[in-house]
Amino acid sequence: KEKVQAAFKRGKGVILLCAHLGNWEWIGLRMAFDGFPSSAIARSLKNPFLYRYIMKIRGLTGLKIVNKNGATRETLRILAEGKVVGIVMDQHERQGSVQVEFFGRPAFTTTLPARLALKREAAVFPMVFQRSQSGPSRFIYENEFPLIKTGNNEQDIFENTKQYMQALERQIRTQPGNWLWMHKRWR
Repeated sequence: KEKVQAAFKRGKGVILLCAHLGNWEWIGLRMAFDGFPSSAIARSLKNPFLYRYIMKIRGLTGLKIVNKNGATRETLRILAEGKVVGIVMDQHERQGSVQVEFFGRPAFTTTLPARLALKREAAVFPMVFQRSQSGPSRFIYENEFPLIKTGNNEQDIFENTKQYMQALERQIRTQPGNWLWMHKRWR
């Protein structure tokens, strides 16, 4: 947590990456508890009743939701204000994606976190909500990713995205039974 606080004080924004692992929805609650003004990118649900309910729950923590459609401009603004943005990035992405290996198979993966980090020099951290059967569940802020910036923008986007997915895969491997894998990740 202290490392995220230090990065937050730099004023360039913080990007927290997670997977659909454990109860990822609680990460927004934790961010509010730790005093970080936070937003998260999410897509609308097809069921309007469920979507309104989830949006209400998310809003109780002060978490602001950025709609996935057109999220780049809004997210850049949030980072420019030095705030925190959460991105769940373990789903198939058609637009703005690259293929990186995920569990041994190529998977189309969003490049948004890498593009944002390169443009804003925002700190990027993986975060996980880890369930425990023998004690309390834990929020784990992992170490900040080094920003790979060689001058070859497309290669930098690919390499940064690749390191993000390797970290998320490592988190999932610690508790594979807690990963929501029902979406069509590999197409």
